[in-house]
Amino acid sequence: VEKPQPNYLRDGVFIVVMLLAVLLFEIFSGNSREVHTYNVPKEKPALQAAAPAVAPSATSKPDPGTLIQFAKPQDWTNVTDGTGLATFSFALPGNAGVSAIPLPARLAENPMIVNMWREQVGL
Repeated sequence: VEKPQPNYLRDGVFIVVMLLAVLLFEIFSGNSREVHTYNVPKEKPALQAAAPAVAPSATSKPDPGTLIQFAKPQDWTNVTDGTGLATFSFALPGNAGVSAIPLPARLAENPMIVNMWREQVGL
């Protein structure tokens, strides 16, 4: 195996450039030992007129009619979900119930999350 020859010119240029950089940094860095602080005024928020007239509430539930199209059987009754998670809930005959809980697509694709929900509802 042939040993590469050292490139003294390249190495010398590198050393000189590094020494010049350190020297310039030392010269222009100043010699003051004081700590300087600056106050920058906060930006003013955008005008309220630019905001939409009616902002959707973060806690408002979407209309279930727009999320899922379904026909409710006659013997199912609407109930309110105590947890607030379900978009809609129904009580069924025989002490059973059905609820729809929307999940973001990125969560619904994760089998661990889906299995956690199944365990929570007893499936």
